[in-house]
Amino acid sequence: MSKTKYNNRVFLNDENSHYTGASICYYGEDVIFHNKLMQKYAFFELKDCKDTVRLHMDTNLPLQEYVDKIAKIRQELQKYEIFLQQLRSMEEK
Repeated sequence: MSKTKYNNRVFLNDENSHYTGASICYYGEDVIFHNKLMQKYAFFELKDCKDTVRLHMDTNLPLQEYVDKIAKIRQELQKYEIFLQQLRSMEEK
């Protein structure tokens, strides 16, 4: 029996926008994926109007390696956000 432990979806655009975008974070145990029983199944997915990127946890690696990948993505996004905020501030002057 499949056990979803975490499933969160965030829509990235305002609800009045005609653009679409979303992020999905998922973790489950004993999940059937492509007719194969996965003891652990986790992914982070990022979507926009045209493309989707999904980062899966490799079930052969320790959970900590997947956690480290997610942390690196978060750190890089934070640095990129700071850069863009600084750029916006310079443009407003």
